[in-house]
Amino acid sequence: MREIIFAIFSFLILGVLIYLAYKTKEKYMAISYIATLVVFAAFYLFQYGNLQTFSIKALSIDANFISAKKNEVQKDAAEIDKIKNQMKDILEEAKTSKEKTKKLEAQANETAKILSPPIITLAKYDIEKKHSAIFVSIKFKSSKRQPLPELSFRARITKGDAKILNFHADTEYSFIHFTNDPDTFEKMASDGRSATTVFSPTNSEKADLLLIVSGPSELEITGKYLKSPAAITIP
Repeated sequence: MREIIFAIFSFLILGVLIYLAYKTKEKYMAISYIATLVVFAAFYLFQYGNLQTFSIKALSIDANFISAKKNEVQKDAAEIDKIKNQMKDILEEAKTSKEKTKKLEAQANETAKILSPPIITLAKYDIEKKHSAIFVSIKFKSSKRQPLPELSFRARITKGDAKILNFHADTEYSFIHFTNDPDTFEKMASDGRSATTVFSPTNSEKADLLLIVSGPSELEITGKYLKSPAAITIP
């Protein structure tokens, strides 16, 4: 209804302008007519026609574009948060795995240490001269506070003219092995320059030896589980 009233009003106004332009023959009347026609047409289009619809659609498209971009940004932000959480979980798992690996390595090292053979080193030696012989009491210390396994030692004179008179375990908690193997039982070399003994400390972590020589000399003691050769100097 508003469109019809607007059309009738516009028709009457335009009719009056046409009549006046025709009667007066003035150019400004024609210009007024054209200007009025343009104004009315524009107003009509904006108010009732496609111009308003176009503006509204344009604004709607912009709003939809902005909304779509906003949703994309929110979606990207959600994906970024998800990736951050995944990375956090991965780092936590890596940290936990590293701690477990470190713990297992420590356990493995401890187990290897427990199962590894003992290492014995020279602790001290005491020298006592008795008549025409020299008694040397040799004491070793073990790397483990537990009974030692079977031990074997070899004494060898490296300097001097003395001879080895006796060489054996010096503890009441040990017993000596005698076998048919010449390399494993207690024996003396024919020239007296070396001697070998094999024994097992019983319920003891001690590994003590008694060495008897005929005179001043320098000796070297080697043996199973011995970390390095032990040098003995007898003045």
